[in-house]
Amino acid sequence: MQEKQLPASDSFWGTSQRMVTLSSGRTVFMPCHFYDVHYLVALFRVRRGLLHSSLAGTGLKPGLTWRGDEVLAMGLIQYSHSDLGAYNEVIFSIPSIPISEPVSIFNWTDLLGSLQKRTLGQYIFHIPVTSEFSREAGRELWGYPKRLMGIEHKFTPGNVHTVMKDAEGQVVMSVQGSLGFSIPCVPLSLLTYSFRDGKMLRTSVRVRGAMRYYPFRKIVLRAGDSDDLIARDIRGLGLDGASPFIVMDSPSFQAKFMEGEAYTLVGG
Repeated sequence: MQEKQLPASDSFWGTSQRMVTLSSGRTVFMPCHFYDVHYLVALFRVRRGLLHSSLAGTGLKPGLTWRGDEVLAMGLIQYSHSDLGAYNEVIFSIPSIPISEPVSIFNWTDLLGSLQKRTLGQYIFHIPVTSEFSREAGRELWGYPKRLMGIEHKFTPGNVHTVMKDAEGQVVMSVQGSLGFSIPCVPLSLLTYSFRDGKMLRTSVRVRGAMRYYPFRKIVLRAGDSDDLIARDIRGLGLDGASPFIVMDSPSFQAKFMEGEAYTLVGG
């Protein structure tokens, strides 16, 4: 088994990675390292019940609520240097818990807890990318529903401008606006739930970076004229023209995606 040795001085990455061969013959090192990332995450309120169809058959349910609504997360991500190369990505996910677990305000504290003990995880239902390598690896290694799309991110100091287009060049979605004043905050490690070959995977994602919280952000998500499913979901979830209630951003983010572990929901 071929391994890549890493500098012992940086404990975040560990000491080695093993090589995994994809069906195309291309290879990926695992855990998968993302060394230079611009990561913006935005949380939106969605009317209770609208997210459930995206979780049908998973054994999961929305795990976070805010003022009576359920919560959806959107990530705008620019990878400049990673084990999967350089590419852009947009993520739409539902912070979720097993259906047997209670929905509580205390689920928010789970975001700060140990990855090993955490039950709140991100169920990704849209994850377009600009790289075929990333698409292939995401599907084969973690079961993420990655697909190719045209995505342009423009991150400038205090502003964000993202446009996604379909194969015909029609706008699928856009995000634009100013971020304003910011406060340093702690980057949150992630847990994801996904399915590969019909089996649930639980994947830990360890992160670090100088993250900032923007209390007075003025950014807006809009659906474009495209009939792509992402545009339809933005409209159907009431998010066309919506502004997030939480925005955090880091231009110097790093992440280590562990290998997905087979997971069986108790009572699911």
